[in-house]
Amino acid sequence: MSFHRSLILILPLSLLPSGIYWITHMHLSAPVDGWFPGIFVDFRNVWIGGKLWLAEDFVTLTDKTSYNLFRQQYFPLDVGFIWSYPLHFLAFLVPLATLPFIAAAFAWLSISYGVLFYALHRMGYWRLNALSLIFLSSGNFHNVFNGQNGALFSPLLWGAMLLARSRPISAGICLGFLSMKPQLLLFSGIFLLLTRSFAAIGVGVVVAAVLVAGTVLMIGIEPWRLLIFKNGPDQTAAMFQFTLQPYVTTWYAAVHNFTEERGPARLLQAVVTAAAVVLCVLVSISRRDRREKVDAVLVLTAFGLPYLLVYDLMLLSPVLLRVLLESSTYRPGHRIAAIFVGFGGIASILLMITNLFPLIQVAMLFFTIFQMKHFFALPRSAYPEDQTAAPVVKIGHPA
Repeated sequence: MSFHRSLILILPLSLLPSGIYWITHMHLSAPVDGWFPGIFVDFRNVWIGGKLWLAEDFVTLTDKTSYNLFRQQYFPLDVGFIWSYPLHFLAFLVPLATLPFIAAAFAWLSISYGVLFYALHRMGYWRLNALSLIFLSSGNFHNVFNGQNGALFSPLLWGAMLLARSRPISAGICLGFLSMKPQLLLFSGIFLLLTRSFAAIGVGVVVAAVLVAGTVLMIGIEPWRLLIFKNGPDQTAAMFQFTLQPYVTTWYAAVHNFTEERGPARLLQAVVTAAAVVLCVLVSISRRDRREKVDAVLVLTAFGLPYLLVYDLMLLSPVLLRVLLESSTYRPGHRIAAIFVGFGGIASILLMITNLFPLIQVAMLFFTIFQMKHFFALPRSAYPEDQTAAPVVKIGHPA
């Protein structure tokens, strides 16, 4: 199945559900300044958090009731939000709070996509067909629609694993910034430890410590205490409730959505996560090319993390691009599964809302099976850890 034939399935799977989603979900967020479509709803947390940082009001930032009352001063119809990131994430984005909301949102997306496009360029994917697939992906749509952070943190995850042995300082910097979204480090952490990428890990620990210490010097230790001990329990409860929503791509969300039973959902998610951890260990200790290992770990991250949203599927971008653009390397079933994972996320939300079918979970299961079969069928490399730099891929041809 060629790239152009793939578009026959990709275009309706991506564009039609995205249009339906846009029309049916804009009512959840009031227009901004009376004219702009009500999008970037999740970025409002960053913008509001920056306002509270500038006001040195961390009591309001870490109290869900006060936080929502403050938020409604700017966005009257918004309810039910909570601050959910470490404070060193907010420290970098405080300047955006000095801008009008629309300007801040576009600045945030420009920064995020600047990092994403730089990473894609370095990996050899600066071609029209590759960028078209990124543009059409459901992760990209959800990231832009909500003003989320998938375009920023995903390439940091790729870079941390790909460069850990050849450029440990660069990889460590990526790891340090990933401390702002630490759940992404579960599988990559196993991989880095088992591949003895200790220099990159050490640099990452130092960078994260410096970032946290910097916020303490700026605002003191009390805001961190409030974040951990006051905001933390509320945030955990909110995140647990949110895993029941169709935006979450885990098996926990799927099973609970269809059965309304938490016990079976927790059990299945535990089995899925445990299986992914075992596979991650086997991948990490295998004698395969490092790029192939990184691709496998990215797939296991998307498959096994107990908390993952549609916009987080952007972390699969380099794997999906390889599968869809290297036409002679991957089997047709593998490519079809990749299409449903990469472009069926918004359709899966609509199906989950109507309790019809857990599309993204089933697609991710098949894609993971195909990816693991592909990985373990590869020949062993004599020097797998010497091949640490991401290869430049000739789009449309086997790497």
